[in-house]
Amino acid sequence: MTNVPDDSSAFTAGPSSAIGRAGEPRAIEITKSLLESEGFVVSLKPCNDSHGEDKIFSVGGVDYNGQVTTIPGVPSFWRDAKQGSAATVVTPRHAASWLEGGIEKKARAMSDEQRANTILILDAHDWGDRLAKPEIVALLKDSDVSPAEKYGFAGISIAGNSPSNSTWLSGWLR
Repeated sequence: MTNVPDDSSAFTAGPSSAIGRAGEPRAIEITKSLLESEGFVVSLKPCNDSHGEDKIFSVGGVDYNGQVTTIPGVPSFWRDAKQGSAATVVTPRHAASWLEGGIEKKARAMSDEQRANTILILDAHDWGDRLAKPEIVALLKDSDVSPAEKYGFAGISIAGNSPSNSTWLSGWLR
């Protein structure tokens, strides 16, 4: 494990942040951009949300189900944010636990086969500049294995508000 300073950071959110379903289009486009910057040829296809598809990514001609989840997965925090604002102070380890929690929740809900064909998008919205930092991502890694490989996802992105404050965690894209 990488030794990360235990300095705390304040995280705030308010009603102006596009989260949940409203944030999905941004997170999907950012993930597409991240994949393209990795050299993949990517197109987005129509999907059927009732089948659990937030978007279909065609990567090099192979289709993957895109699944978006908002980080942190704390409904009470987001209820407060919708009513005005919400704030919390967390350490790097706590911030990494938000990411790990989102990954684990989605992994538990899918079979191995489904995960292998899923690009998981962790929507970090306004917090991408902090949650996508290498020192936070390092806390997710088990030796040199990325979280995507550990959980069997095709890949995982941490999507902030732009590609510059987002990151791609490689997995099993064919």
